[in-house]
Amino acid sequence: MIPIDLQAGLKTRLEAVFANRTFKNPNNQDVPLNVFEQHLPQKKKEDLSLYPYVIIQLNEGTQVTDVSSEDIKIMFIIGIFDNDSSNQGYREVTRIINRITTNLTLNPLVNRKFEMNYPIKWTIYEEDVAPYFFGGIETTWAVSTFSRQDVEELI
Repeated sequence: MIPIDLQAGLKTRLEAVFANRTFKNPNNQDVPLNVFEQHLPQKKKEDLSLYPYVIIQLNEGTQVTDVSSEDIKIMFIIGIFDNDSSNQGYREVTRIINRITTNLTLNPLVNRKFEMNYPIKWTIYEEDVAPYFFGGIETTWAVSTFSRQDVEELI
């Protein structure tokens, strides 16, 4: 199974999960959550329209033996804009984290090929970079490996 199929399936899922939600962007407009694969797209110097966003990033893969499943680490990187003077944008990041982790817990399969394993780890970026707030989620996904082709010849 190709890890980018998992990444694409997660993008489709998150777009559906957040389809009816809007968030503030730096122009103080209510906009949908942007979902990107691997990186933010290139932007012009003053373009802040990428906020709010979630990046679904392939991090690493591990396969211990030829018959074990491959484990794929996926990171979700969240970035939002909140210029409220209370400086509490981390709350919106936490809500997004909760919505994603709840959805993944209730529906741990993607494309009927990839299964989420535990633990799920999340974090809030602790540096003060207001009005921008960030967080992340780390997940591990199991994918079945291919069957050996040379076994038939040995039987």
